[in-house]
Amino acid sequence: MAFANFIDRAATAASQVLADFHLGDFKAALEKQVVAVAFDHQAASCAEGQATLDLAVRLLARLYPVLAILPLDSAASSQAQALERLAKSINPKVGIRRSGKSATVCVVAGVTRPSLRCPIFFVGSDGWAAKLSRTDPVGSGPSLLPFGAGAASCFGAANELSSPPS
Repeated sequence: MAFANFIDRAATAASQVLADFHLGDFKAALEKQVVAVAFDHQAASCAEGQATLDLAVRLLARLYPVLAILPLDSAASSQAQALERLAKSINPKVGIRRSGKSATVCVVAGVTRPSLRCPIFFVGSDGWAAKLSRTDPVGSGPSLLPFGAGAASCFGAANELSSPPS
């Protein structure tokens, strides 16, 4: 489990917008997080949900050294393997967990509420509209438009960054 080989570029970008930035502190904060990406059959079976999951994993694997990929039902299991391969293609050293027990924060796509003991951000979309909630699942729409899904992924990843460890 390690950072992607381009973590220094992310740190350089962060140092441009954060006052009193220290690389060691930045890496230590990221290492404390186990970010979970949880999803159900609803998200895994529609184009908008797949786009949400794809971009969320792409964003999170670039920054965090450990991700948990959590299918919330058996119908979503095949998508979990594809998301794990995607994360490893971005950062071959990323640690992949298949349990949410150690998750410190979670982004959830679909209509199922996971039973995790960490801050949860529900993401989804409906065509052009991104949907985000801290309290209830929002699901994904049936369109082929990836724009709302992409925005939802970005908002979800941004919320992951701003969540303190539980």
